[in-house]
Amino acid sequence: MTSFWTGTSDKKLQTAEEELVELAGLDLDEFKSYPVHFTFTEADWNDNYQEPELLEQPNPWFCGLTTSKPKLDVEDNEYIWTYEFGDISKPHIVIVHGFGGAGMIFFKMFKQLSQHFHVYLIDILGMGRSNRGDFGCETYQECENYFVNSIEKWRHKIGIDKMNLFGHSFGGFICSKYALRYAERINKLLLFSPWACEACTEDQLNGLDEEIDQRSFGQRTKYKLMKAVYKKSTPFEMARKAGRFLGAFLVKKFARRRFRGELIEEELEAIAEYLTQVTLRKGSSEYGFAKMFPYFNRSEHAVSNHLEEYKELGLEISFYFGEKDWMNTCFNGFNVSQQLQDAGEKVYIVPEAGHHIYFGNPDEAFSMILDDFKTSAKNFNFD
Repeated sequence: MTSFWTGTSDKKLQTAEEELVELAGLDLDEFKSYPVHFTFTEADWNDNYQEPELLEQPNPWFCGLTTSKPKLDVEDNEYIWTYEFGDISKPHIVIVHGFGGAGMIFFKMFKQLSQHFHVYLIDILGMGRSNRGDFGCETYQECENYFVNSIEKWRHKIGIDKMNLFGHSFGGFICSKYALRYAERINKLLLFSPWACEACTEDQLNGLDEEIDQRSFGQRTKYKLMKAVYKKSTPFEMARKAGRFLGAFLVKKFARRRFRGELIEEELEAIAEYLTQVTLRKGSSEYGFAKMFPYFNRSEHAVSNHLEEYKELGLEISFYFGEKDWMNTCFNGFNVSQQLQDAGEKVYIVPEAGHHIYFGNPDEAFSMILDDFKTSAKNFNFD
């Protein structure tokens, strides 16, 4: 996918990925990067979607592309870009990035993950290096179907019977919805600072504008600005329209400013180049964000609205928030992690970290992940 206007190309993106792999302390020959193709049409995400009968599964311990293919009526027309590394004999973990991001954003945790897990990182369909087709979803439910069912298509094609699923921010929200729909395909669910987590009623949503008006000038301005941008377009589209020079400058400036203090100079430069190549690629599923979240990170579909359903389905779920995580307090100062703890959920608070936990304190975050698995009722084997 090459564009002269934005200055993006697969070669440049590949080079940026390889630099992050090396900064992570991994050898390039132990890091696999490939597309997983599957058939995905409007029938898989429209409002009238009917869940198909489960197809026969390949070996649940198989790692890599399966040679068995589901019976399909049309050729594979979509693909999710996949990164794979780590010891094949260890428990696997599937990691899903946040809104507008991509799998390599977790590079600071690669080395430790590789020593204890067999890792799959996926770029959400329509984001990162995955296929970026025209996005036709119009309603919340169509968008949810699109994201959730594309992951299910990927899971079947890659050949994992039950997933240990890890999602950050928007990826965490999508993973939480996947777990509700495909609970039988989940071993363990880890939600890192999940988007739209705070329990929210219809009355609260209706009174949100009045609530925001009572906040400080800075909070009101921030909320209204973000709402205006996401309603009309996305920040990524604005950068694309600016072109290869100004657009790249804006993305790199944002990345360096946002992650300064969490990454050293060499890492800052590498992640800024990577995010530039990701962000300036053709817009696709990012346009579903505003359709799903007209109230930004408050939603009637909030993760915490379904806590009882998770328990009824027997799902093992853990929540992670950074100590300085704005997602934990949202706009109203309410402590989401405390709400979850009061409900009896397993919650980890990563010290000295913000929303991007994997940059703020990757060592402590990984230590908590490992503890999470070792104290699980599933008896994972790390010997």
